Amino acid sequence: NQGGTGAQDRNVAQKLQETVSVKDFGAVGDGVTDDKSAIQAAIDHLNTVGGGTLYFPYTSSGYVAASRITIYGNIELLGQSRVLLKCTDSSSGGDVGIAGDNITIRNLKIQIAGNQGIYLTNNTDRFTLDGCWIYDSGHTGIMVHANVTNVTNILIKDNIISGGTYGVLLNNALTGSGCQIVGNTMYDNKCIELNTISGLWTETLISNNTLDASGSNGSSDAFAIGIATGIRVAITGNNIVDTFEEAIHIEDNSVDITISGNTIRSSKTTKDGIRILQGSGGLGENYTITGNTIRLAGVIGVSSGNYGIHIVTDANTSVKNVTINGNTIERFETGIKFGTFATDSATGNIVSNSDVGFQLARSSRSINSNMFDSCVKTLTMAAPSTIGKISLKGTMPTTLCDTAGSIIEGIDCEVAFTHTGGGAVETVNAFAAPSRFIGEAKLVMYNSATIRSTNARRLKWDGTTETATDSVTLNNGGFTSSETTIASGQVKAGVLYSGSSIAVKGQLTLEGAYIV
Repeated sequence: NQGGTGAQDRNVAQKLQETVSVKDFGAVGDGVTDDKSAIQAAIDHLNTVGGGTLYFPYTSSGYVAASRITIYGNIELLGQSRVLLKCTDSSSGGDVGIAGDNITIRNLKIQIAGNQGIYLTNNTDRFTLDGCWIYDSGHTGIMVHANVTNVTNILIKDNIISGGTYGVLLNNALTGSGCQIVGNTMYDNKCIELNTISGLWTETLISNNTLDASGSNGSSDAFAIGIATGIRVAITGNNIVDTFEEAIHIEDNSVDITISGNTIRSSKTTKDGIRILQGSGGLGENYTITGNTIRLAGVIGVSSGNYGIHIVTDANTSVKNVTINGNTIERFETGIKFGTFATDSATGNIVSNSDVGFQLARSSRSINSNMFDSCVKTLTMAAPSTIGKISLKGTMPTTLCDTAGSIIEGIDCEVAFTHTGGGAVETVNAFAAPSRFIGEAKLVMYNSATIRSTNARRLKWDGTTETATDSVTLNNGGFTSSETTIASGQVKAGVLYSGSSIAVKGQLTLEGAYIV
């Protein structure tokens, strides 16, 4: 009796039956003897008494199961020190079958000889895989197969899953809800695939996993996370390295998808960091892509046709309500490529060291306040378009925008140079001049952290002549003027300094209609 209110008296035999050892049923654990019958007998016994824990004591050689093990409801398999369970049946089907509710496998190292390792069947609720190592599967480490129905509340956490084609696969006509894949390490496979294109699966969390698809069992089309027809999926805080194809791939009528706080790094010729793709006639909506860091190693434009974030649409598809905010993207051919989706927002993103910053299919003033650091071309547009304010940093682009007639509603730009002093005006080119501009130009010059000169004035440029009015300048410490000018095909920052040579930096801002 535990002594608490409602506690019941039970005898020693009843208490001991809650946890049994495979050795109680004759398992040898020498790595050679087939222990399948002993293990299954122990599971069957627990099933007759309503469940309990089956304990696998540690042996250096582990246990062998030469045919499929089936686990029933309310049973936990618990290994000591991640002891080896070697499944040697290479026939098709799962080596470990899950057939019931409230089943847990914990702290086992499971070597798989067949196509599937752990195989979930119909009407499974509350399955947990915790702290295990699943490896050498011919196809999939953990599988919920096509046409399985009513599977709910799967928890896959803190495991290592290596080898095979897939680490975790929820496949085809599956129906159900509630899968959490958290804190795992997966490598040498297409790590996670939720492919319920002809079924219905809702409520998935894929979080804080480390995923490496570079080996991928010889496959060169490997991705780390693939979602098809997912509903309410959150992909957060994962560390993804070295995929050949997309690191995160979403397709086929998926809705309510959040992709946030992931780190994607690759030294391979990764096609896209994050790709949203709809099949012909497909509809996807409500995507939030925020706070991700997506980087390729190597030189600018490391391979042709790769994108940090890629929204793929055509005349027969639609993707709407897409938010792309606060992402950092580096060394892709194009940082973000936008499709012709109905509603979009992209703010606070940073694209650096890429051939093209943004590739746009249409106008959007809600694409605003993004930074482009040392990109060869900042913007390319399918047709004359209008977007919000942008910021430029590092090496200035050779082309700001390649589509004549497009409007940028403001530009911030860093400038830096060494003024030789002596009272002569010196200028530095910032970026290419517009065909027309009307608005306000502001230039703040400083050395160290001290502001030395500011100038703000109304500025109009008709393509030939500059007209400036309402100029206000504040100077100190030897600076006698600073201003923004447009001449000789460039927007320029100019400053007059009467002292000796000095290194100066500045922030040049155009507020208004910069017309390409």
